[in-house]
Amino acid sequence: MSRRFPEPPTSPGLPPSPELLRSRIRESTTPRPIIPPPPPDAFVVRPFRDAPNSGMSPEDRQRLDQYLNYSLKILEGWLAERLASTKSTSDALTRHMLSLERNTQHVTTVATRTELAVAGVAGDTAALTRAVEGMSAGLAVLRARVAGVEEAVGAVMRGNEGYESAARTVSGFIGELGGLMVAMHEMTVQQQELIASLRERAAAQREMAEKACGTETGEGATEGGEPGESQD
Repeated sequence: MSRRFPEPPTSPGLPPSPELLRSRIRESTTPRPIIPPPPPDAFVVRPFRDAPNSGMSPEDRQRLDQYLNYSLKILEGWLAERLASTKSTSDALTRHMLSLERNTQHVTTVATRTELAVAGVAGDTAALTRAVEGMSAGLAVLRARVAGVEEAVGAVMRGNEGYESAARTVSGFIGELGGLMVAMHEMTVQQQELIASLRERAAAQREMAEKACGTETGEGATEGGEPGESQD
């Protein structure tokens, strides 16, 4: 609706009054909205705007219709933007959940491999323990043979009658000592092989753990909130 300001009566040829000048300046400097504001009683008058006694002029009814149509277009555009944004967010969340599922499967696979590697290391440790126990038993046998040699030497020192028996004992001890030395050498080689295998397994396990940690922390979220896909 157009603004109306009361104008005091002026005589022809006289300048306008100060109040009229101030009102015109205020009218010219006040910014006009792009969408005209609705009448104060727009929502009350709308159901009866076409009634003969509604009190609205055809211009007011046309202005009200234009305002309502423009408002509906703005509302439709806003709803379309909200729906598009919601769909984009939903798609991003779906991709993020799929990426999380893939990362979870990768972590589960790494954990399974770690358990298998730990089981293999435990088996190698048990084999090494058995080898050490066998070596301890061999040392006990060697101590017994040394005690036998000491007894034979004592017999030789006690008399010549025990010389032959002592010689046989010493010869047998030398043979058994040679066999025991060969067995100890074989056990030493086996122990070195086990230690090398343990070192290789430990290095492989460390490399696997570093790769798993790098997959979880090194690859950030990609565009749209997706974390990076891990590689086996």
